[in-house]
This record gives sequence, C-alpha cells and structure tokens, in this order.
Amino acid sequence: MADADDRALVAPASVDLTVNAADPHADARELALLTGPDAADVLAAALHVAGGQLVSCRPRQVVHQPGRGTTVSYRSRVRWPDGEVKDETLAACTGDAPAGALVLGDGADRVAVWRFPHDPALPGLAAACDEAAVANLLDETGLGGGPVRLRTRAYRPRRRAVIEAVGSRGRLFIKVVRPDQSCRCRLPARLRGRGAPC
Repeated sequence: MADADDRALVAPASVDLTVNAADPHADARELALLTGPDAADVLAAALHVAGGQLVSCRPRQVVHQPGRGTTVSYRSRVRWPDGEVKDETLAACTGDAPAGALVLGDGADRVAVWRFPHDPALPGLAAACDEAAVANLLDETGLGGGPVRLRTRAYRPRRRAVIEAVGSRGRLFIKVVRPDQSCRCRLPARLRGRGAPC
C-alpha cells in the first residue's frame, strides 16, 4: 500500500463540468457549496476514497468566476490509516474539472477534488515537490550536493505554484505552470532540453 504522501485524489477519466452561465443561482449555490458547511462533507468523501479521514478544514483561497466555476483551496488536517494526522492542502472546483481529478456528484452538483501536490492541471507540481527529483535538478545546476529543503512559496490551484528549493550551495525557485502556459516562461539555456517544457 502506498503511503499517504503518494495518494493522489484523482480519477482515470475527466468529466465536462461546464456551468450554465445564464443561471446566477447556480453560481451562488456552487460558491456556497465550496465555502459553506457542506464543503467539509465534500472533502471528507474525497479523502475517504484515498483512505483518509478529514479532521478539520477551512478555506484558504477562493477564486470565483461567475458563469465559469469556483476553485477553493483548503488548509486541512487529515488522519491517515496509519493513525498519523497531517496538515494537507486540498482543493476543489466546480465548472470545468481538470482531466483526471476525482469528481464527486449528488445528481445536482458536481465537484472535482485533489490533494496538493497532485493538482491535475499542474502535472509538473508533484515532481517539483519531490526531494529526490529536485536534488537532481540542483545538482545539474551546480547548486546541489546534499540534502534539499523544499518550501511552497505560492500555490494557486489550477494556475501555478512556486517551490523554493535550497541546496548546500544555493537556492532555486521552481515555477510550475499549466502545460498550455509553459512556453511563456524563459528557461536558462542549460535547462532547456532536460525535460523542461520549452
């Protein structure tokens, strides 16, 4: 069995969750669903799939786009099957779900849910949060040679993240963006062609 850090809240297929832009009541209902008391039930159901139990949660960041959906990140505490209680960042959205997200529905509402760093819209995020992978990157850039400390500096679900990596000889900031946005970033010549998107 994979440990809790390897459990992504993802499903094998995507679902079209297009919101009816003509219905302002749907917007209000979706916003209330992800920010009100029912949000804990949605997150608990998603965690149950991965073997976790929600201990507590509170919205951390809300992005509401009328007629298009709402995305919320949550500061959460989760009890995993081994009994460990960990701080986790969970995210949920209505509207268009990222391909591969776990989608929950009750017949009236549908919500996609995932756990940081397994954001299906940011496929490079899990690697950017993997100490071994980042240690190799730091070594290749001349900043490595020992243990690596990682710190999440910014995370906007479905949009971008910035991870700070500190090695024995320096630090590197890794910006993770959606694949369709990756060529807007400029990479040093020594990193191009090494699995980097541009």
